[in-house]
Amino acid sequence: MKRYIKAATNSASDLAKFIKESVDNLLAGTATNNQYKLDNDWAVYVGWSDAGYTDDFESAIHDENDPDWTICAKIATTHEAVWADYDFCDMPYNEKTGDVWDTDMAISPEESYPNTAAWLLNEYDELIRQIESGEFVPHEYN
Repeated sequence: MKRYIKAATNSASDLAKFIKESVDNLLAGTATNNQYKLDNDWAVYVGWSDAGYTDDFESAIHDENDPDWTICAKIATTHEAVWADYDFCDMPYNEKTGDVWDTDMAISPEESYPNTAAWLLNEYDELIRQIESGEFVPHEYN
């Protein structure tokens, strides 16, 4: 199950609201992954991840039935045919250097959604700047 939102303005307040609503939907079991499209190539995803945040990592929201699953957010490509699974949404990857633009973060029970949104949008702006300048050459998705 996935939920899609098209970014109208890419404002931090819009994104903060989306992240908060996504967390609420994930906790209610009404979604497994949420997409906030930033442009035709990149989106912010908020979803359940089992990518290494163990239940003793207290500054994350864990699934009450399987504590190894946590709610996370990141910037990833929109070019995935199936993006219902958060862990399979590819982050920006530089083919030339092998570098990954890693914005993956666990969401805390005390998360400052406006700060998280502002940080993600700053990362997105920097990613686009580096792509446009040729400093970062992302993988070409077909």
